[in-house]
Amino acid sequence: MAKPRAGRLKRRGKRKLRPVPTPAGGFQLGRDSTERNRKSQATLSLRRCDMDSKPFDHPVKFMATNSLVRHVTNTDEALYFLEHKWPYVEGQAHQHAVQISREVLGGRGGAEKAKQAFLRALDEGQFHLVD
Repeated sequence: MAKPRAGRLKRRGKRKLRPVPTPAGGFQLGRDSTERNRKSQATLSLRRCDMDSKPFDHPVKFMATNSLVRHVTNTDEALYFLEHKWPYVEGQAHQHAVQISREVLGGRGGAEKAKQAFLRALDEGQFHLVD
């Protein structure tokens, strides 16, 4: 009789249910992993809401390299695009826009300053603005 490989062994039987605290203060039997997931999702959303994203007065709409129209509505989204989605070689306007966006998110300056720097970087990168 051949031995099964360790990676192919299956657990048989049901998992043991643990007592999980309920919002009312009692306990119920269940798996606590879903409860932990809910708590971590709530924590992540709270962290995201706590950070002031510095919204632009009007969104910036431009056509990216894959012919999709992108909408950037705040400084946080502009910085994300500049740092993670920028398809071209980084020029001076790009580096300046990253620096200004970080300063604005850090509390030094307004969203309009970041928007103007982002628009200059888009111009340098030869993106087409959409009305």
